[in-house]
Amino acid sequence: MVYLSIGTSYGKLIITGEHSVVYKMPAISIPIFTVETKVSIKNNESLVIESKYGKSTKDLRLSEHEGIFKIVEEFSNKYNTTTNIYIKVESEIPSQGGLGSSAAVSKAVLFALINHFNINLTLKEKYDFIQIGEKVHHRSPSGIDAKTVLLEKPIYFRNGKTKKININFDGYLIVGDTGNESMTIEAVSVVSEFRKNNPKRFNKLLKEFKKIAHNTKKALAKNDYNLLKSAIINNQLLLEEVGVSDLSLDKLIRVANNNGASAAKLTGGGLGGAMFALSKNKDIALKIKEELINEGASTAFIIDLGDFNEKSSSN
Repeated sequence: MVYLSIGTSYGKLIITGEHSVVYKMPAISIPIFTVETKVSIKNNESLVIESKYGKSTKDLRLSEHEGIFKIVEEFSNKYNTTTNIYIKVESEIPSQGGLGSSAAVSKAVLFALINHFNINLTLKEKYDFIQIGEKVHHRSPSGIDAKTVLLEKPIYFRNGKTKKININFDGYLIVGDTGNESMTIEAVSVVSEFRKNNPKRFNKLLKEFKKIAHNTKKALAKNDYNLLKSAIINNQLLLEEVGVSDLSLDKLIRVANNNGASAAKLTGGGLGGAMFALSKNKDIALKIKEELINEGASTAFIIDLGDFNEKSSSN
């Protein structure tokens, strides 16, 4: 089958600030260029969506494709385009791993539609369409995933507002996926319950989350390795306290730390999903990656933060 229009996207990695970002605290996120999502579109007799989950039609909609259906339907309604298309989704990003899979799929679908129907959208319109898909999967998404995959830049995100940040840092992040789907909605509920039962403590934690995000931004800009190390360690301790780490994440974090990582933490919603470790040395980073796989990670890859040094710009 020949596909006529293509849309692509990358994943994202939250370095610090997940969960607290829901409570209007800042978070730091970077795009992941190591893994890609590609969506292909061609004309068809009816709407069909194909992915690793199977095929959906208008009459038989797989729940995993619901976000795509919503985007296609809204796009068609707004721009009076046909829905008689065949959509194929191919993604290297682990599903429900906390690495922006749903946002990446939503963006790739949107960009394939834009290319197929030759329609120009503003940046805000693109963001709003990506959020349509995000709301299906995350109910009340903060918007950090959508902004990161759309801008493809490291960002400082707070209360819906985004600033691109400078990175001038020498070091590596080693990402490991537990293979267990991150229960993001459940994790958000766990944090909400912690807040309800411990209001004073939670308010103190929010101040700590905020400080950690600021330190992360500063460390990345000034190549302060020890400051980033401290921010990652402290962020993980807070995430453990609010209850969103689990045995699978704890195991991979321990493996990383036992094999030379300077720090390690979960990323994304938690309760499954992915974690990452920090290393200053590439050889150690490669060793950590290997050991994560040996100890049960479904996938692992390395991000060279130095690759962002010339790509980032302040805003």
